[in-house]
Amino acid sequence: MGKNYTNKKGITYEGEYKDNKMQGKGKYIIDEKYTYIGDFENDNIEGRGECIWINNKKYIGKWLANKMHGEGVFTWQDGKIYTG
Repeated sequence: MGKNYTNKKGITYEGEYKDNKMQGKGKYIIDEKYTYIGDFENDNIEGRGECIWINNKKYIGKWLANKMHGEGVFTWQDGKIYTG
């Protein structure tokens, strides 16, 4: 089932849980510095998702253990794009 969580550090998670861990689809906001929308696995950002930073940088692609990993598209705030 989905539920929302916000802690004192400004971290918000809205999404699915399994065994009290982020699991499945969700939205993760860090103190309004960036927002990630996508897959979670065992409390980690993992799978496919999109991350948008406050300065308008954006990454859409694969994630592993909370890091960009594998194929994806990174767009800088000036519009330059890296695909890989």
